[in-house]
Amino acid sequence: MSAQSVSPTATLPNGFDSRPLTLDDVPEIVRVANTWSERYSGRPEVTEEQERGSISNPRVKLEQDTHGVFTADGSMAGLVEFYDLDDPHTNYFGFLRALPDENEAAILRYLVRWCLARAKDSIPSAPADARCSFNVGTLSQDETMRRVLLDEGLSVDRYSWQLDIVMDSPPPAPIWLEGIELRPFDPDTQARDVWEADEEAFQDHYGHVTGNFETWWSFVTDTGEMQPERWYIPWEGDQIAGVCLCTVGREGDPNFGWVNDLAVRRPWRKKGLGLALLHHAFGEFYRQGIKKVGLSADSQNLTGAIRLYERAGMSMVRQFDSYEIELRPGRDMRTTALST
Repeated sequence: MSAQSVSPTATLPNGFDSRPLTLDDVPEIVRVANTWSERYSGRPEVTEEQERGSISNPRVKLEQDTHGVFTADGSMAGLVEFYDLDDPHTNYFGFLRALPDENEAAILRYLVRWCLARAKDSIPSAPADARCSFNVGTLSQDETMRRVLLDEGLSVDRYSWQLDIVMDSPPPAPIWLEGIELRPFDPDTQARDVWEADEEAFQDHYGHVTGNFETWWSFVTDTGEMQPERWYIPWEGDQIAGVCLCTVGREGDPNFGWVNDLAVRRPWRKKGLGLALLHHAFGEFYRQGIKKVGLSADSQNLTGAIRLYERAGMSMVRQFDSYEIELRPGRDMRTTALST
């Protein structure tokens, strides 16, 4: 969608009010988000630990980056969280949720316009010649949010899939490349090395922009995503060849394993390392009695990851649609194609 002016502020239905969020609102945020997710996909979306960690990120200022809509009795009916976490300050994201009832459309419209206005305030922080955009993700089944986003000038940009596997028998043993060695992850000495390897590998993924170690480290530690015993790091000599960063407890289920990041650096691609890492992670989960494992992936992944996940036995269980509006045209700082 081409650049255009942000719509004027919408009004809320009678009986509703709005204010910035606080950490005390975390239980209500989780209630709204999970009610929404269960309505459209039959499964929850977030835990209190994950939500608290997300809005505790040093780059999120609750007073200016969040907004909630509340009924007269103080219960939450909808919320939006604005994220501008990457150093170029060019790609902004809104986490937007509302209870699926008769007021959903009006509350979503109010929150979308609030967040678009907030996004415009971040544009001066971007390079003067850079393209700036705002994105919102939603489950494909939410027709109400789809209509509101389209009405407000956003359009579908990408699709992402959640893929799961439920193992009823041990997975295949990993077949490692010669010279590859898995070593225990030491957060005190290897955190930046792992981030640099992950960042380099993800430069070949659509939509990637330059990240920031401190922001990343705050996120993985504050949200419970950092479980060192489930971070599998393949080394060849003194070089990290890739990463497979896993957790348990996705969607509040202690028996649901999750692959947060799976990435292989270019010199080790097309050699079976990604599949070996997946099989190793699956085997470790299975050994611990965890037979369900999932991950999220761009449906148009540039490196062929979807085919890898399907070869490993995973299948798509739900789709998220990413809606975008261009706030300012210019040089696109995202990865949109593989470089040679």
